[in-house]
Amino acid sequence: MRAACFVLAVAAGVGCGGGSDDAAETSTDDSETGAPVAVELTDDELAAIADEVADVVPIDRRPSVLAELGGPDAFAITVDEVDGVVSRFESWSYYEAGTQIDFVDGELLWDIEIAGVPDGSFLPLMFDPMEFTMLTSRAEVTAALGDVELTRVTADTDLTVDGAELWTAEQLVLAFVDDRLVYAETFVLAIGGQEIAT
Repeated sequence: MRAACFVLAVAAGVGCGGGSDDAAETSTDDSETGAPVAVELTDDELAAIADEVADVVPIDRRPSVLAELGGPDAFAITVDEVDGVVSRFESWSYYEAGTQIDFVDGELLWDIEIAGVPDGSFLPLMFDPMEFTMLTSRAEVTAALGDVELTRVTADTDLTVDGAELWTAEQLVLAFVDDRLVYAETFVLAIGGQEIAT
């Protein structure tokens, strides 16, 4: 009970104190004195808090990153489906700034330091990660890309997506499973045509 109380109470903005098995005691601040005030929460109340936390809608931080840094030099997008819930994972690389920013469903996870790319590298700036709607069909993706022509990849690649059909165009790789887009990645080309991992 204490562990559940801790997780749920922290998410709800309160803290756990001692308590019985039937009711969890949490504490919050008295609005006038600032002193801790004990509050008894029943299992039903804890369940209600859990429901509220589960219903929190993620805040999409990508537009603010775009406003501050512009579009990424390269990106990778994947999806994961668990119990019918689909999550979108993104990594945006900014080589001049030396940073990679990762998102889940638009929420900013973290940013990490990355190395730059050689001078004269060709960046895939013609693609916008916001324009890729995951789990759409190849026909829909092709229509959205406009004049970009996709070519089926039949050779062996380092990309392993179970049951995936791979397509490429310029500096873009797409993977479809059962005609649904599950992976999109752009990559940098150095002088001489060598691909640089994003």
